[in-house]
Amino acid sequence: MKIIKTSLLTLVAVTALSVAGCSKPSDGAAGGASASATRLDTASFESAFLAAEPALKSAVKKAVTAIQGADYPAVVTQLQSLPTRFQLTSEQQQAVSDMIAAVQKAIGTGAGKAADAAAKAAADVSKPFGK
Repeated sequence: MKIIKTSLLTLVAVTALSVAGCSKPSDGAAGGASASATRLDTASFESAFLAAEPALKSAVKKAVTAIQGADYPAVVTQLQSLPTRFQLTSEQQQAVSDMIAAVQKAIGTGAGKAADAAAKAAADVSKPFGK
C-alpha cells in the first residue's frame, strides 16, 4: 500500500509540474490577474529600437514575438546575442539589460507557481479519498 501511495504521489507531482511549467499565460478572464502579473512591457522595449537598422529591428521583433508567446528561453538567447551581433546605443543596451532582467523575473515567478502547484498536489494526494 505504501508503494502505491508513493507512486501515486510522484505521478501527481510530476503531472502538476509539467502542466504548470508548460502552460502559457492566457489573455482571457480566466487568467486575468496572473497573466497580467507576468506580462512584459514590450512597447517601451521596442521604442528603444525605432531608429535601428533593419537587421536589428528584425532581431528585436523575433525577441518580442518570443516574449508574447512566453518562450522565455528563446527570449534570453535572442537578447543576449544582440550586443555581439550589432552596435547598440547605450539606450538600446539598457533596454536589452532591463528586458533580460524582466524575463528572468518572469521565469522565477513561473517556477514559484509550479512549485506551489506541486506542493498542493502532494498535499491533496496525502488526504484520504472521499467517502
